[in-house]
Amino acid sequence: GSRLMEPQVRKNITVLCHATFQDGKSVFGPAHSVVEYLVQAGWRTHFLEHPTDTIGASHVTEYEAGISLSPSVLQASAPGILLSYLRHVWAGLRFLLGRRPVSYAIAVDPLNFLSVWLARRLGAVDRIVFYGADYAVNRFSSWRLSAVYRRVDRFAARHADYVWSVSRAIA
Repeated sequence: GSRLMEPQVRKNITVLCHATFQDGKSVFGPAHSVVEYLVQAGWRTHFLEHPTDTIGASHVTEYEAGISLSPSVLQASAPGILLSYLRHVWAGLRFLLGRRPVSYAIAVDPLNFLSVWLARRLGAVDRIVFYGADYAVNRFSSWRLSAVYRRVDRFAARHADYVWSVSRAIA
């Protein structure tokens, strides 16, 4: 079985994702399913959600003993898609460094993996789960940006301790 499921390793788990927000609330997706499971199991969980459209602020919700503590706003977005994505990486890294030690960091998508990987290199994260929940060969209208996305995705799959995917096609 997976070591993540063993009771003795239930410590500090952080899930990072990009989410679509409607009326100030994130739309339920694969990362939410993971967080829901962890919270119901009573694990201490931090959930960091960056806006997919890069407009708006990143949101953090902390769960302790199955109870949601007051959510907070981590940062506002930056102008332009590239600058916003760089700020998401930076915000994720800062967040993880402030929560050390993080027993498991679950990065949902390649961009969040960069934050987690950097935090691990700095000693803040013990184990990394890369969760491939939404892969597309042509992720962006720019072929250059899509090529970078594919490279980071492969890098994430190679450097994570565990790789999860929602389908065999993504695996």
